[in-house]
Amino acid sequence: MKGRLAKSFTGYDISPDMVRLSLVNMYLHDLLAPHIMEYDTLTSEERWNEHADIILANPPFMSPKGGIRPHKRFSVQSNRSEVLFVDYIAEHLTPTGRAAIVVPEGVIFQSGNAYKSLRKMLVEENYLAGVISLPAGVFNPYSGVKTSILWIDRVLAKKTDKILFVKGE
Repeated sequence: MKGRLAKSFTGYDISPDMVRLSLVNMYLHDLLAPHIMEYDTLTSEERWNEHADIILANPPFMSPKGGIRPHKRFSVQSNRSEVLFVDYIAEHLTPTGRAAIVVPEGVIFQSGNAYKSLRKMLVEENYLAGVISLPAGVFNPYSGVKTSILWIDRVLAKKTDKILFVKGE
């Protein structure tokens, strides 16, 4: 069972240190064949055609110093990492795929064009099933940014025109 589970995991991180930590964590939990690799999803296209049934993500909220030079395959054009990661995850789900993505609350409320385009895409293309607003300070001391979880379910979102909004206390 654990062998099959480990083979079904795929993980990417731009940081070689995070890749090593993830591999060690998997090994310590007897998941001996994980597919965790160093990869920059925002600037590299070599894995663009890979899709997943389930994606769980807590992508970085801040763009690195010097900014991002993303490739042009994203449906939403932006240089904001939180917008690009959500776009990437939505586009890389299978037709029955699901995802949960931790995002800064700005993804939901910011008025910039990229944020509006992302929200429009998530709603109109039947990705978004719900938004879970997390309590302030949930990631302290690492980050004081107010966060939410975007719940993407491609099957459920097609069955209804409603989006669930939950506020965690």
